[in-house]
Amino acid sequence: MSKSGSIRSGMSNPHNWTHKLRVLDRIGVAYGRRVLDYGCGAGATVRSLTEAGFDASGFDINDYVETPTNRIAIGNPSHLPYADGYFDMVFSDQVFEHAQRQEQIFAELRRVTRPGGVHVHIIPAKWQLIEPHTYVPLGGLIVYRWWYRLWAALGIRNGFQVGLGAAEVADLNWQYARDSLNYISTRRYRRIWRELDYRVRFVERVYMETSDKPSVRKMAPLVRIPGLRRLIQAFWVRIVALERPLT
Repeated sequence: MSKSGSIRSGMSNPHNWTHKLRVLDRIGVAYGRRVLDYGCGAGATVRSLTEAGFDASGFDINDYVETPTNRIAIGNPSHLPYADGYFDMVFSDQVFEHAQRQEQIFAELRRVTRPGGVHVHIIPAKWQLIEPHTYVPLGGLIVYRWWYRLWAALGIRNGFQVGLGAAEVADLNWQYARDSLNYISTRRYRRIWRELDYRVRFVERVYMETSDKPSVRKMAPLVRIPGLRRLIQAFWVRIVALERPLT
C-alpha cells in the first residue's frame, strides 16, 4: 500500500466470493465454474476459488502477487488477455472507484463473459461522507489541494500517513484523488450497462440478508423502506448483478 492508502480488492476477505454466490442463489441466477476476479490484488480470492474447485483467474493493472502464478494476468484493462465468452462469472470488490474509462472496461468484461454469464460487483457509493482511503470528508469528490490541506491541518491521516506534515499529506491525497479515484453516479452506471445490453439488478437487500454478519442481516428489512435503498446507493455502496443476455 502507498502512503495515500490505496486498498486493493485482493487484500479484502478472500472468501467473500461465497457471499456473492449466495446472492446469485437467492435471486435464482445459474452460474458456472470459470470465474474472473477483476482487480484481484495479491490473488488471495483466486487461490481460494481454485482450492474450492473453480477454474479461477485474476486480473489487475499492477503486480501485487508475491508467488508467481499463471492464473493472474497484469495489463491494460481495456484489452483483457482472454478469449471472447471465456468466463461464466466475473467478480469485483471495491475496484471501480479506482478505474478510469469505465465504459471501455465494462465493454471488455462483457466481451470475455459468455452469453448467459453473470457479474457481481461491489462498488462504493459516489457521495461517501468520508473517503475510505484518505479519510478526508468528501475526499473523492472535492478534488482541490486546499481541501486536502485543510483536513491535513486538522489532523486527518490514514494509517500510512501518521507522523507526516500537513503539506506532505495534502500533496499525497491530492495526487491520489486525481490519479487513482473515479467515483461516478448510479445514473451513469445504469446508462453504461443499458448501452451494453446487460440485465441489471441491484441486490443490496439480498446481500445484506445473506451476510455473515448478524448485525448486517438485522438491518436488511430496513431496505424495504421507500427511498432507503437510494440512500444506501448514494452514501454507502452499490451491489449489482449483471447478466449478459443469451442472444
